[in-house]
Amino acid sequence: MATAPSLAPQRDRAAVSASDDAFAAHAMRRNNSHRLVQFSRTVDVWLTICPIPLLKELMAATRLSRRQVERNCMALYGKPPKVLAREARALRAATAITADPEYGCDFVEHGFYDQSHMIREVKHFTGATPGQIRARARADKAGQIVAESERLDHARRCRQFRVQYRLLASGAHG
Repeated sequence: MATAPSLAPQRDRAAVSASDDAFAAHAMRRNNSHRLVQFSRTVDVWLTICPIPLLKELMAATRLSRRQVERNCMALYGKPPKVLAREARALRAATAITADPEYGCDFVEHGFYDQSHMIREVKHFTGATPGQIRARARADKAGQIVAESERLDHARRCRQFRVQYRLLASGAHG
């Protein structure tokens, strides 16, 4: 009977060890953080590089099924990949309008079917129409020009003041 109690702790340790191994394996399956990080990097590249992001391209890049891609996008971004692609397209168009408010934006180049499609998408994701974005960009640009002009004017006045001060200080005032 003395051997039975000594075997019980060994069996308990073996059971705990097996349980720990099973738990660790389960945790590894559940904790796909490294996979999700890689997935998010792939999605970021997909949204940044592709002028017109297509779901097929993302599926090919990640080697995941459509449903897995949708599930991962919902988990990471809270949106399906199609909405992410629409948002990226609209933000690229808004950025192009802001970069050159005089030229505007070629809607076909940014993956829109027509101008009304671009206006609707840009307004949906930015809260402003392309015309409003263009007006703000022009105002910002004009404000920058005015600010630069005022800065240069201030610098000129400071130089004039320094010259007058030196003249007064040297006693050569007229």
